[in-house]
Amino acid sequence: MKSLYERMGGTYTLAEDGMYYPDLILSEGEEPHYGKYGRM
Repeated sequence: MKSLYERMGGTYTLAEDGMYYPDLILSEGEEPHYGKYGRM
């Protein structure tokens, strides 16, 4: 069963620690938004 992320075309990369991490890319014109906990 694929996750919603995979059904929308997302991919994962296997890291050296054995965990799969999503391949996240921001579009060129999009500014990142950091919430309260992202700034802490």
